[in-house]
Amino acid sequence: GASHAEEMVGRAAALKMAAIAIADRNTLAGVVRAHVAAKETGLRFIVATRLVLADAPADLIVYPTDRAAYGRLARLLTLGKRRAAKGACRLTLEDATAAGEGQLFAIAPHDPFDAMLAPFAQRLAGAHREIPTSTPPAWRDRWATEAARYGQAPLPETFEDGPDVG
Repeated sequence: GASHAEEMVGRAAALKMAAIAIADRNTLAGVVRAHVAAKETGLRFIVATRLVLADAPADLIVYPTDRAAYGRLARLLTLGKRRAAKGACRLTLEDATAAGEGQLFAIAPHDPFDAMLAPFAQRLAGAHREIPTSTPPAWRDRWATEAARYGQAPLPETFEDGPDVG
């Protein structure tokens, strides 16, 4: 990328941010350096990577939720790199969903007006057995603390309780 992980963590700390996630494309290479820098500055570090999928109208930002999910993500990236020429990575939506247990996915569309985006999101959601219908209490509590700090709205208890955006 354009910036080194240590520089981004330093900037986040200077801005008094509570946490930072750095998502390099198809790699976890900067995770260790970013984690060390975050620890030195007292910043919470969130592991992430940006999967560039060969068959999708969007990239996926992937956040492993535990050590086992991190291992699955690392194996997924190895698979993609073995399929491609040196320095490249070739992954599909099927690959990502197969390694999806314990991962949180955020969709980063190439074009937010692409007609294929909604079917892509439905395929991604349908690949998981459990689709959450409520915000986990620990997330609500953590968000409430940060929301109060920055004057933001709290997370809804259920997704149906959220603001009307339709």
